[in-house]
Amino acid sequence: MSRRELGGEVPSFVEVQCPELGTRVRLDVPEAEDGQGCRVMNRKEIVEACRESLERLRSWENLYADEIRRGRRLELCWRTGPNVEWIWRDEDIDGKQRDWNVLYYVGFRQPQQVNHLELRLTRHSPTELHLRDGTQLREPPAVEGYLWRIKPKSQTRTLIYVSTHDGNIFTMSPTHSHPPSPPEPPGSLRTDTDEESRIAGELRRGAHQMLTCDGYIDMRSIRAIRRAKHDVVPVAVTPIGGGNIPGTNDSKRHVEFDIVDDENQTPSDAEDVGGVAGMNSATDKTKLRLKRSFELVLRNGHAVRFEAHSAMVALDWIAKLRSLCGYWSRRHLVDAEEEMRLIETVRGVVTPKHKHEGVDEITDPPRIGGMTTLQLPSKYADDSRVDFWNWCILEGCRPIIKAGRLYQKKGLHKHYKHVLVILTHGHLIRFHLKSTKSAHHHRSRSINLIDSYTYSGQLAVATLPKEDTSSEPTARRYQDGLEANDTDEDVTFIIWYRPHSSQISQPSTTEDSAAEYSAKIRPLSGKHKMLICKAR
Repeated sequence: MSRRELGGEVPSFVEVQCPELGTRVRLDVPEAEDGQGCRVMNRKEIVEACRESLERLRSWENLYADEIRRGRRLELCWRTGPNVEWIWRDEDIDGKQRDWNVLYYVGFRQPQQVNHLELRLTRHSPTELHLRDGTQLREPPAVEGYLWRIKPKSQTRTLIYVSTHDGNIFTMSPTHSHPPSPPEPPGSLRTDTDEESRIAGELRRGAHQMLTCDGYIDMRSIRAIRRAKHDVVPVAVTPIGGGNIPGTNDSKRHVEFDIVDDENQTPSDAEDVGGVAGMNSATDKTKLRLKRSFELVLRNGHAVRFEAHSAMVALDWIAKLRSLCGYWSRRHLVDAEEEMRLIETVRGVVTPKHKHEGVDEITDPPRIGGMTTLQLPSKYADDSRVDFWNWCILEGCRPIIKAGRLYQKKGLHKHYKHVLVILTHGHLIRFHLKSTKSAHHHRSRSINLIDSYTYSGQLAVATLPKEDTSSEPTARRYQDGLEANDTDEDVTFIIWYRPHSSQISQPSTTEDSAAEYSAKIRPLSGKHKMLICKAR
């Protein structure tokens, strides 16, 4: 039912602000007796009308045209204070067109809040880092493949499949590896439809790997990666470079990663043909196994050893894992800093700046994208809100849509557990975070989010026992440097769900598959489960 049918009035015009250009565009809403005139004001029509008007400006070519040629798009969003609501779905769940998707928000406007309809360039998850010294880091490509896992006590070998996603190393059984498809023969033609299908298949493959994995290793828990030097896997190792391994509570040292140039290729590495054939032809099998092996030296002083197919493959694993660990260790720290800067623009500084380890943060503040974090312009706050809710979350450009650490419990009177939660392809995957020597955290159960319901805020806090909630904000500082002082009302949300299969169905558009999909949805009277979550 439309706003006009409920007795309200549709505005006579819509004003679209363009923050990057510092201007705004006013569009008149056409009038029609049947109320169909407002349907012309859909997302695509408004974006195209704004584009035709803005192309006449001199700053269009420098600020918008170049970015559009690089693949970015113009999209609309409603902004209310620090909140950004993107307008992105043109169809509902039944496939019907949502021509009112822009003007729907008018019915929810509140007099005490100022709402703006803005035209912005879409931004996806950043793939570059700019360090203080001017160094620019690009996100390295992921790596995956089969490896032998060597246990430290028994020295037995177990074949596993290893895959990396967003700073995590996932391990799984070879039967659940979901390896990539073989490359196409050279000269084969590929259409746009084939490319979209290939990308969608890669995203499903990554989600399958995480849903069936045994566990994961956080790259931030890795101190160094090096070739194996001893016949037996050491139970504890000496930190590279001497000294003690820094404590994980130190967020500044936590991002340090040792780069040791001791993996120079030797002629004997190239002579290794790999596999069983190369091992049978070797005169010193123990030495060859060492050349094929490499270790992940953890921050807790332990090591995890893997053996590759050949010596050259082991060197390739070392080089790629080092690049990934160096990038993602800094990526997590920058993300935490940007999130805190965003919080400070809304609520102020959580904790005052102070001197630490001889560095005065007042005179030498950390830098994000070349700007100091203590003197950020107001435009940076607006851009940070847009970057925080980037379009990778909406369009699912990565296998991991959202990941983070939460405190969860399954009942009102249970105890909270520290878990890592990954949202991927309509599923919520949980990993238990325990203090283990190997830093390998095992996968818990996965939740299929079909037919589930989530609520937060006052309603979620009212559901919990009084002893589990507190109305007073408490300042907190975490291992990665994140600082927060949110109340329980701001960080608590509850998921009601019904158990379903955790398998990811293949996409299909037939009516039979749609009917079969609807038949899987259980009735409202069916039993449900509760999952109580608290963010950091």
